[in-house]
Amino acid sequence: MIKILFSLVLILWGSLSNAAERQYTVEQVFVNQGDSLTWANQDYDDSHWVTVQSSPAITKEKNYWFRFHISIEDVLSSEQSSQLFFHHIGSAEIYWNGVLIHRNGKVGLNKAEEVPGKMDTLLVIPQTLYQQGSHVVAIRVSRHHLTHNKSLLKTNLASGYDFLIGTYGQVHTQHTGKALLPLITLGGALVVAGYFFFIFLIDQKQLSSLFFSLTCIGVVGMLLGETWRGLHNYDYDWHVVRLQTILSFSTLLGLSLPWTVYHHFSQLSERLPLMKEALILYSLLMIVFLNVTLGYDFRSAMVVILGLFIALAISFFALKNRLTGAISMTIGLSLCLLSAAVNPSLFLNETFYYTFPIMTFFFMTSIATRNKENKQQRDQALIQSERLKIELLKKNIHPHFLLNSLTTLSSWITIDVKVANKMILALAQEFRSLIALSAHDRVSLSDELTLCRSHLEIMGYRKDQSFELNVTGEKDNLLLPPGILHTLLENALSHNRYIETIVVFELKVLLSDNQVQLQLSIPESNNRNNDGQSDSSSISAGTGTQYIKARLTEAYAQDWYFDSNLTNNYWLTTLCFPAEFSQ
Repeated sequence: MIKILFSLVLILWGSLSNAAERQYTVEQVFVNQGDSLTWANQDYDDSHWVTVQSSPAITKEKNYWFRFHISIEDVLSSEQSSQLFFHHIGSAEIYWNGVLIHRNGKVGLNKAEEVPGKMDTLLVIPQTLYQQGSHVVAIRVSRHHLTHNKSLLKTNLASGYDFLIGTYGQVHTQHTGKALLPLITLGGALVVAGYFFFIFLIDQKQLSSLFFSLTCIGVVGMLLGETWRGLHNYDYDWHVVRLQTILSFSTLLGLSLPWTVYHHFSQLSERLPLMKEALILYSLLMIVFLNVTLGYDFRSAMVVILGLFIALAISFFALKNRLTGAISMTIGLSLCLLSAAVNPSLFLNETFYYTFPIMTFFFMTSIATRNKENKQQRDQALIQSERLKIELLKKNIHPHFLLNSLTTLSSWITIDVKVANKMILALAQEFRSLIALSAHDRVSLSDELTLCRSHLEIMGYRKDQSFELNVTGEKDNLLLPPGILHTLLENALSHNRYIETIVVFELKVLLSDNQVQLQLSIPESNNRNNDGQSDSSSISAGTGTQYIKARLTEAYAQDWYFDSNLTNNYWLTTLCFPAEFSQ
């Protein structure tokens, strides 16, 4: 912790001091594979060496040398010191005009002789050597401790080294300052990840919160890998571990982000039923891609960019379907993807640290917009549900319904007292169930079926028929909004005149992927009332449908499905909503 604070102080100090000081960024660097100490001499003729940019790949089995020439015009004062920064994967010996000034690890001819050096070398150039005139810096390198990894066995030196010469403040600021912005973004991403994971723990139906938490964890892991080198100078044989860490968390980010947007706009699954399967296929193809391609930086960048592209495509579908929050989501993802298109080489190393917080802001704006709309819909559904609940109770105690029921009861008393007694008990049971169930927003399936069977029994006595309800896959502790099955059966009896002695209704209860599906088969009768109303003055089919939809919206917002179709002389009504069970 002290080292981190000290580094941050040096960064701020360096950025405020002497902006006009001389700094040398080495561009023309020569390389030659082999090993000879004469290559360190200042007067050695290196004209036949090739530049790093045009050099072939360097294998780890042989040593090699770097050489570059600099010209110093200004001499530093006695209070100043000049530093050399060198970054490369390997152990190194650094020579200034043939004089050995630093060893980074121990250069060897094989793995047994070599001692791994640090990834970054930061050293003070003696003032006796840092004088006006032309100078030659020669660096002897070996890297026999590279793991047997195809991505690092051969390295293009043009992207695998970095040199910088300047004053202490300049070099230290440029070297350590790269960790400052990632650290700030890391802290923010960690807070956001914890927040959305907490949201998911409160409401486990919020899968978008879970996946965005995983996305932020991916960002945290990537940034830890990026800042690791700036804050802790590790041996170069650990470099593969760092790159694998960044790649792993980049993969987590690239795979989680599309799923975040998919679950955020869950209504798209109804309009694009194969989108879920397409995302699963994308995830599998991405895993294959990561295993058949080489280059850690390339794979890390591609998996994040592809994840952003797929997420943006889903967001465009949501925008096309005018879903709430799609504009904010599309803007945030577009800005992030645009920064990758402008400069892909700097995307994960720099620009991503700016654009991810912006993307997070737009994502949270999208969530706030959708939550506001969902709350308004729930409030409206609650008001409508309360009104329809009163209508439902009024219907069952409607004088016409009671008059018809009492008339039937009077007839049964004169015909068969035992049947009359059963009808009285069935009426009492239905009223008792209706009053008890109407006070709750969720009831158990067993209580709902008790209400339904009581109503079917009453209607059987009234019509001198037998109405039966057969249930397959019954789950007694399954929870559902009250009265929705009762309303469907009531509508069936209100709008059909059955002539059969026995009429059977079939209910199937299906569970899949944390969703419950209720399929109610209602026989169609060719003897319907001309006005569509029964003698019980039951609520119309339209009002019944309104009640069902209002109850579903109140309970599950937009996460439900309701449909009814005529198939083979049966009305098949399908209800689908999240599965919940009583304890």
